[in-house]
Amino acid sequence: MRKQIAFLVGVSLLAPYAPGAPAAPAVEFRPTRPTRPEEKTRIEEKREYRERLRSLRSDEVRVALDKLAVGSSKLARMLVTRLRATGMKNVTISPLSLQVALGMALQAARGDTAKELMLALGVDNMTPEEISLASRAKIDEMIKLNQEQIELATRNRTPEKATIFAMFNAFYGNPDLVKEFKEDLQRQLIRDFGAEVIIAPFTDDTVKHINGKVAETTRDNIKALLEKLEETHTAVLLNAVYLKASWQQQFPLAKTNERGEFHRGPGQSSKEMPLMNHYVTVPHVVSEDGKAQAIALPMWDRHFVADVVLPEMGESLDTLLDLNPSRLALALDNAPEVLVDLTLPRFETRLSPVNLVETFKSAGIVLPFEIVKSRLPGGTPVLTYPDFGKLAEMLEPGKTYFAIDQIVHAARMKVTEVGIEASAATAVVIGLRGTRVLEPVPEIKMTVDHPFVMTVRGLDNSTYFITFVDDPEALARPESPATPEF
Repeated sequence: MRKQIAFLVGVSLLAPYAPGAPAAPAVEFRPTRPTRPEEKTRIEEKREYRERLRSLRSDEVRVALDKLAVGSSKLARMLVTRLRATGMKNVTISPLSLQVALGMALQAARGDTAKELMLALGVDNMTPEEISLASRAKIDEMIKLNQEQIELATRNRTPEKATIFAMFNAFYGNPDLVKEFKEDLQRQLIRDFGAEVIIAPFTDDTVKHINGKVAETTRDNIKALLEKLEETHTAVLLNAVYLKASWQQQFPLAKTNERGEFHRGPGQSSKEMPLMNHYVTVPHVVSEDGKAQAIALPMWDRHFVADVVLPEMGESLDTLLDLNPSRLALALDNAPEVLVDLTLPRFETRLSPVNLVETFKSAGIVLPFEIVKSRLPGGTPVLTYPDFGKLAEMLEPGKTYFAIDQIVHAARMKVTEVGIEASAATAVVIGLRGTRVLEPVPEIKMTVDHPFVMTVRGLDNSTYFITFVDDPEALARPESPATPEF
């Protein structure tokens, strides 16, 4: 039985997370069939389109964005691996949202604390300045894309197809605990992350304001991120992101089987689930061992792509953790388009707000969250404190310190005949603490009726969203759209 792969996007998603970690065995991909001479022109056109956009950036920005894209994939792999290890079947996260929120927190950190936060971001080979540079370029690019999409849809009289991308960033500071937050940090967050700066006591009204901004940005897909803020909480770095994009080749509503059958893992019963169907002409690759296949589903805007990855029936989704998304993305970008009889579930999956601090600590990232105890070669004990000295001056220098108390993350993804709608939000809460010591086939058929992975990537191969769909019992089932809109 042939293993099928639907999509996995991102650069080096499965690269080792921590320095010195053993490299994961690579799964190599090749085109389903040789590229015909007339098809090479089309592949070259797509490559030239990407390079033309890249050429608008300076060399410094291009390098920073490439590193950040690699980091988003490392971050995704680490979190998905550890969340699934807890028994979570369906995992949906946004590496983009996490990178932006943690990237803002990084600007307040110094020394070893900053180094560990960069490791958390998957970008230990970058400087905080490069992260700011890349973040500013990415945000500016998305603002420009939004405007272009509106203009293009207006010219074509197809406003329902326009991609909508929204992001909100903010810094909330609690004046009850800090005399004055450093102006350099505030200016940097405004300049590089487009952040709003709100200085107000951390009352229930502030929590309502945070949740209100999240709900507004995500179109009510995430209505509440934080339950409360404690009296010791000093600052919140907030990101919310929303994406709605239409398929370039939409699924006909009439071909959806509302009572399709989704096959779960070995020994488990199947589950009734809506299955969409469509013949799509898309890039297609198979793995060298013939046990996997992958396709790239382009969006109407040409900027976003959803890669679908499907393991062989009966295989665990954990087998996909050995994939190298950067190689997969490269293979798909250079593969000829083939006609695929694609069956894909109509589904909705979400991650309710979860504090990821313990997840990061399990990956060896500890100093941003707590005091680290160690010993010198001679046995002398040493205590290393979290250092967020670029945030504010201490009320009691030498007796108090700042540390991250929470990294609250929530995400939601809906896939329908029309396209994808995805939302996410991340709040990094900093608190004040006291000091204490496959083979080529002539016809392709891809039926995603068992556990699979879906990611959404941008033109730079950054992983914006990723979802592991393992248990249909826990999925919401969105109604089939009666109109071309979501």
